[in-house]
This record gives sequence, structure tokens and C-alpha cells, in this order.
Amino acid sequence: MEKMEMEIELEIISSEEIKPSKPTPRHLKTHKLSLLNQFFSVCEYRTPSVLFYAGGSVSVTRLRDSLSKTLSLFYPLAGRLAADASAINCTDEGAPFFVARANCSLAAFLGAPNRVELVPLFIPNHAVDLNQILSGLVPLILQVSVFDCGGVAIGCQVLHKALDGTSRTHFFKTWAAIAAGRGGDVVAPDFRAAISLFLPAQYGQEQPPVQVLRPMEGGGCVAKAFGFSPASIAALQAKGRSERVPHPTRVESVSGFIWKHLMAAAVIAGPSVVIHSVDMRPRVRPPLPPSTYGKFTTHAIAGYTSPVRALPDLPHLVAILHQAISEAKNPQAVSKFQGLSGQEAVRQHKQKLQKVKEENNAGAYTFTSWNGLDVDFGFGMPLWIGFTGGPTSRWFQNLIPLIETPSHGIEAWLILDEQEMANLESNPEFLAFASPCSGSSIFAAQSSL
Repeated sequence: MEKMEMEIELEIISSEEIKPSKPTPRHLKTHKLSLLNQFFSVCEYRTPSVLFYAGGSVSVTRLRDSLSKTLSLFYPLAGRLAADASAINCTDEGAPFFVARANCSLAAFLGAPNRVELVPLFIPNHAVDLNQILSGLVPLILQVSVFDCGGVAIGCQVLHKALDGTSRTHFFKTWAAIAAGRGGDVVAPDFRAAISLFLPAQYGQEQPPVQVLRPMEGGGCVAKAFGFSPASIAALQAKGRSERVPHPTRVESVSGFIWKHLMAAAVIAGPSVVIHSVDMRPRVRPPLPPSTYGKFTTHAIAGYTSPVRALPDLPHLVAILHQAISEAKNPQAVSKFQGLSGQEAVRQHKQKLQKVKEENNAGAYTFTSWNGLDVDFGFGMPLWIGFTGGPTSRWFQNLIPLIETPSHGIEAWLILDEQEMANLESNPEFLAFASPCSGSSIFAAQSSL
């Protein structure tokens, strides 16, 4: 018997600004953004994420108090972005923090066939004043949603200009360690390396308005999630092998597979490009740890220009991706953004990205790889990690985060043109490896509830 789609109501029961537990010293009141933070972005937006936990007795007070202590370490996240976007004013005004109550159990939510479409309810974009969101001034917004019969969702939005995915993960790990009483696991962020390596421009550039990834009717695009089990990933790695790339990575194999079937699903045939985010921390000399705060992202650009109706095989696409990612990881490619000549290199790279997206229009896909968000606040690991779902704006078209799941799989969250999504969902070759995320998904982990 087919399950009925679920409707959920969330009631906001409190809202406040959580300030750092200790005031930020006067000499740290201005946090200058590095060159990469200032200018090196594919787009300017708030990145959402939601962690779902089965904890029976979740103390919102403990989460609030530990957040305050965490913000004393990550003090820029309690400040406000400067008007010219060149710095964050560390004013200790605090991070907006909302507490909500859901009118259902976590088990019912995870079992709902439309749970992906319900994810935006747990992201604080519907609860914050729109003028405050669109101004781009607030780096971090959080929402804790409590379910009936236990369970909690911790949702956030972080300003993409303020920090990258690695720094967001470090923030969550630090907050979780403090909340769980694991003080020995806390590693303070390093705010100096980004500024010293990637010298900030003297004057901030005019910035586009901050975009908010929020559900909207008639948006023209839809966000859905597809799960790849560990067995499916291993099979794709085997299928993607070639003499050029005998040992493709999990991300390369899944990305290449998705890319192939996106070309098949494209409404308009033509050249296709993948832009893959690459973390430069391990590539600089000497390498930097994940606790290095800021934005250290560069982009691998992989293109396929042959006639799209004659689709390439998976090993060919994996090899193209592998080469592009390897080139982006090359220490020489990373070093060009450093020092006095870095600004010109960043400007040229940004122009290249814009040109690629304009020339390929709907055929340019931006992949990002998320990992490390399986953090324990003292009530176990998350059962599920969400991004967004349902109709959304075309501004975010072709954005594809790959999220490592607690069961060692990968969930791909795709924001596509509605017709392209329909074409993809009806492709049996795609569905042979990718499972639409629903109440029956292997990643729901309902057996542990």
C-alpha cells in the first residue's frame, strides 16, 4: 500500500540572538576577509543544512549554552558583514537562534514519502525577517526543531562568502564537542592563515545581493535527492575504471555517473561542463589543517564537447573529471592565488567560471562534496542529513551537493529544471544505481528509532 504524503506544521516557540560567552577583544573586532572570501565564489548565497537526530531527551538549553561558548571561538559568526563585503565586523550582536516544535514524530517524518520536500521547514529561512536575510549581514542563522516523542533537527544557514564547507564542518564539530562535554576534542580555528596567504584586496568590490535557497511556487526548478549505497558506489568505481584512471575515487565515480545521465536528460542538447569545488587546504605548502578558517575553495572545470546525443561512456567522463580535479589540486595552480599577484589570478579565474556558465547555459553543473557533518552533540550520530527540497528558484539551477551519509553512502541533492528532473527520474539506467530519497530509503535508519 502506497504511503500518503505527509503535512507538517512547525511552531516557532522562541527566538533570540545568541552572543559569544566572552566578549571579542578590541583588537579582533574587524575580521578582514581574504581575497578568496571577497571575490572567489561561483555564486553568493546562504548554504543550508539540517542534521536529524533521534536523541530521546534533547536539552535545548545545553545546545544554546554550548553555542554561546562556540561563538566565543568563532566570533566572526556572531558579527555582521560589512557593507562593502570586505570584512566582518565582530560586534558580538549574536547569531539568530530559533526553537521550533514539530507536530509529528521523527519516525513519521523519516518514513514520509515526501520527506525531501519537507526539509525546508527545518531550515531557518522561513523564520527570519526577509530584510535581514537579504541584506547579507548575518553570517550564521540556526534553528532547533523538536519532534514529538523525542528527536531533534538542527538546521542552519551560513553565508557562503563568510566561510566554506570545511569551516562550516569545523564549526559544527566544535559546537558538538562542547555540547557533549568533550572539551579535549576542541581545536580553535585559525583566522590568520587565509589573510596571510591570500592577501585581501584593498577595497571591497560591489557585491550581488545574497540569494536565499528557499522553496517557491513556480520557481522553474525542483530539488530532489538520490541515494547511492556503498555497494552501488563500489560498482560505479569498477565501471568507471580505465587505463588512464585505474582507481577512481568515490566522488569521481558518482559525479561522472550523474553527469552522464544529466546529459541524457538535458532538454536542449549541447556541450556540457562540470564545475567541481576543490579544497586547497591540503594543497598549499605547507598543508593546512581543517581548522584553518575561511574560504579555501578553487574549482575544477571539466568539459565534454562531443555531440551529446552520442553519450560518452563512464570511464571517459571519469577520466575527464579526474584530470580536471588533479590540475586544480596541483600546488602550482594553488600558489597562483597567493601573494601580490593573487588578485589578478582570482579575477581571471572568476571570469573563466562566468564564461563557462554563460556559454554552456543549462549544461553547466556545479558539484560540491560534503563530508564530516556526522557530528555527535551527546545524543548520537545524525540519522539523516538534509539540504533542501521541492520547487526552488532558477538562480540555483544545476547545483549538486554530494553528502556523505551516516551509512557510508552518498546522497546527491540535485536542483534541476523540472522537465530535466522528470527525464532523469524516468531513466531506468540511472535508477539502477541511484535510489530516489523517500520513506523507504536505506538512509532513513528508522530501525534505530
